[in-house]
Amino acid sequence: MSRIAIIGSGIGGLCTALALRDHGFDPVVYEAADELRPVGSGIGITPNGMQALDRLDVAAAIIARGVTLDQMEIRTANGQTLTSMDLNDHTARIGLDHNLMAIHRAELQAVLANRLPAEVLQLGRECIDVNADQPVIHFADGTEISADLIIGADGVNSTVRASLFPNISPQYAGDVAYRGLVETTIPTDADRIGQKSGAADYASDTLL
Repeated sequence: MSRIAIIGSGIGGLCTALALRDHGFDPVVYEAADELRPVGSGIGITPNGMQALDRLDVAAAIIARGVTLDQMEIRTANGQTLTSMDLNDHTARIGLDHNLMAIHRAELQAVLANRLPAEVLQLGRECIDVNADQPVIHFADGTEISADLIIGADGVNSTVRASLFPNISPQYAGDVAYRGLVETTIPTDADRIGQKSGAADYASDTLL
């Protein structure tokens, strides 16, 4: 199986490309965007997720660009601490080598992309259709390629899924996640207030 095409250069697509290369394959990643833009917001990577990323030889770079979360607290609306957890102690007790990490999605994507040779990631290649019988990938610029294996990693609005399974659409799971980034001015004495880093859960009818 010498021709492996991955559609989409998100976290899943890039991790798949790295894993395949580590096992002797030569995949090519096709991305619709002309450049990798800083989209998304902050995400958390659990200790077992960091273990997997360590196998891809990117854990050190993620630690350098992200933030290690040491403490988790659950508070009431008026700030009273209901419970707290030392995340370092929890990680040690379950026998993992990495802690919970927080990093911007764009930073994580950049770390993964930087480990791939330039020719592996092809930008500006928008997949518009996939013929599973060949199999052949058709691009918006009129070109097409054949592959022994096509991996669809092009997100919730996947062209690969729509081409192969036209009667199947994403189903709402009943959960909603709100994410965002807000610019702020940090006080000069902020490093002396509270913990170095951590995670906090608040009730649904309150605002953090």
